[in-house]
Amino acid sequence: MSKFVFTEPGAGKLEIEVSDPFTICEAPPGEYRIHPKPFILNDGRLIMTVNRDPDIYDAEYCVLASGDRGITWMPENRWPGGDGSGRHLATAHALLPDGTSLVVYPHMFATETPGSSIMPTWRSGDSGKTWSAMEAATVETPYSESIDIYDPPEWYREAHTEEWRKRFIKPEPPRLCAPLFSSFGRKKLLSYLTNFHSLDDGTLLAFIYLITVPFQPYITICIESRDAGRTWTTRSTPGPFRPEYEETNRRKKPVDGLCEPAATHLPGGKLITVMRMGGWQPLYAAWSDDGARTWTSPRKIPIFGILPTILTLPGGILALASGRPDNTLSFSLDGGESWPWTLRLRDQTNPYHPSTRNNGMVQIDPGRLLYLADTGYRRPDKGVDVDHRVEGFFVNVATS
Repeated sequence: MSKFVFTEPGAGKLEIEVSDPFTICEAPPGEYRIHPKPFILNDGRLIMTVNRDPDIYDAEYCVLASGDRGITWMPENRWPGGDGSGRHLATAHALLPDGTSLVVYPHMFATETPGSSIMPTWRSGDSGKTWSAMEAATVETPYSESIDIYDPPEWYREAHTEEWRKRFIKPEPPRLCAPLFSSFGRKKLLSYLTNFHSLDDGTLLAFIYLITVPFQPYITICIESRDAGRTWTTRSTPGPFRPEYEETNRRKKPVDGLCEPAATHLPGGKLITVMRMGGWQPLYAAWSDDGARTWTSPRKIPIFGILPTILTLPGGILALASGRPDNTLSFSLDGGESWPWTLRLRDQTNPYHPSTRNNGMVQIDPGRLLYLADTGYRRPDKGVDVDHRVEGFFVNVATS
């Protein structure tokens, strides 16, 4: 256990204890273990979904469960979207006020109606022991253009050799997604739901990043449901895309756009969302003081990385996890306006074989965090023996 004490004039003192890292799961030969995402169920059990494949849209996942607050983990094959063998679809989880678990397949399916999409959804009222049959939740947005990622356009076919394309374009049907395509049609929007958030009036918010025009960068939208996730409409756009974002970041590569959003409530009722801009770029934040109906203009914060997770701890402390280039954990005491303290839990140590360095985080008890990080090269060279695993850190946070 390592202990850190941070002080700053006018900001008080922050005391942080970080456990030694421990291995949660390791990948068998030929598989990955990346993108760990933890959820907490109504009975206190922890669930973690972990990608078994490379970073691809139709990746298969495994699901693990912990009954001892994250110390030990076992396979959880009852999770929805699985085939009973440990193979699962990607899922995102929300715990509703009545204790129901809502699980969605985070990609939306396009329909024949412009601006109307559907999102596969499951429910459990007994903390994940049993699940309802898959529902088709409708999602209404002002965006209707999409491309079919399994049928690339002609210019893409001409620009890439067959061997190159086979690395990225999956054959049909896309494995475990096949039942969904049979039910909802083949066209899937370039979109991903990353974060749920509940308001005091019972409205459920979800934060989604998507491509609204083919081959253009992502934007982040906030959708709302007033019927427990059965229908969704667009509430706001906290992460629009502006051309100047791409111009200022062109030295590295064209940016992704504002994507991978995470959100939390601030003391006093405000909301903050933190979004990725691109690989090796600063994160951006936006604030709302009217329940996510409008947002401030997104602005950079002094933290680099991807896949942010932001949580509100006792006393109004904000904890922000981010990955790549390093696995970091940062803290704010002023609602995200400044981030004076950052812990670097894992460094990016090999520039020739950059590690995945994705992350996930959950507050398992007030002021006690479980920080998850994956390790392993993102694009290993042939013949390089790479271990892929998920590590955990327990972090205790207190002020004085």
